[in-house]
Amino acid sequence: MPYCGLPVFGSVLYAVQRRYVGAINGHEQLSADLAARLVKREAELSRNHQHLRELERAQTLADERERLMRDMYDGLGSALTSSVVLVERGEVQPKALPSRLRECADDLRAVIDSLEPIDNDLVALVAMPRFRIGQRLDAAGVRLDWEMQDLLPLDWMGPTEALQVMRVVQ
Repeated sequence: MPYCGLPVFGSVLYAVQRRYVGAINGHEQLSADLAARLVKREAELSRNHQHLRELERAQTLADERERLMRDMYDGLGSALTSSVVLVERGEVQPKALPSRLRECADDLRAVIDSLEPIDNDLVALVAMPRFRIGQRLDAAGVRLDWEMQDLLPLDWMGPTEALQVMRVVQ
């Protein structure tokens, strides 16, 4: 009987070792499967994120186009339409026509200037039309004395608000 214990012990040890190796192999296979699923899921998330960024970019462009069209229609379109009506009725003097056209061009410049990134800086925004206004004032014999203090950035000021400020300045 003493010799019987060694083969039984060897058999039990062999069975435990096989179960241990099987568990390790199963764990490694499961880890590999999870890693493959993770890579696949990360790629899918990356594609979805890229698609969302493209949609957001397209929406931003569409919104900006719509804003530009609305601003141009509100300012330039109405000024040109009223000028055409006045000319057709003969209610505007030929000498006044260049001034009205200059106002239309100034409004178009204001729309374009509102696209410039100014980082919500009111001083930079007001300085944009300053040179055009200054030239007209010089031609009229009026001296423009320009002094502005630096102001804190205005977080609420977007392109639409910037355009309205520029229209007030003009």
